[in-house]
Amino acid sequence: MAADAARSVASAQLAPSRPIRIIVPFDRGAAVDGVARIVGRGLSTHLDRTVIVENRPRGSTLVAAQQVARSEPDGDTLFFCLDDTFTIVPHLTKTLTFDPNKELVPLNLVGKILMILVANKAVPANEFSSAWHAKTLQPSPTCRFRRQ
Repeated sequence: MAADAARSVASAQLAPSRPIRIIVPFDRGAAVDGVARIVGRGLSTHLDRTVIVENRPRGSTLVAAQQVARSEPDGDTLFFCLDDTFTIVPHLTKTLTFDPNKELVPLNLVGKILMILVANKAVPANEFSSAWHAKTLQPSPTCRFRRQ
């Protein structure tokens, strides 16, 4: 998938005089940051260009998204994000200073992130429905699964 991302960006007319900047809306060391750095190395090798990954972890991804939306439209500044910037975050923000769905365009799917629900290993269950069932039968004051 990283090679696909490199080809997508390579097909754009990029100005070779400046480094390509990949803006990541998460802290250094986060999973998205790690993948962005792998993609950045692939782009650097494929395009023979310097690629810099910059972390901008504020504003529920909107600070970084807006930075990219307001950058020069030369393809040298890219936004490496999750889909929530386009799907969820705009609905959670009362006042948007820009619309990521109108001012940014997705270039390539890079990967899929799995989210999992976990419990303490002492919970007598190996799936959510059995954990829910166990908690509804034996309610406790700290149980978050309990029916109200």
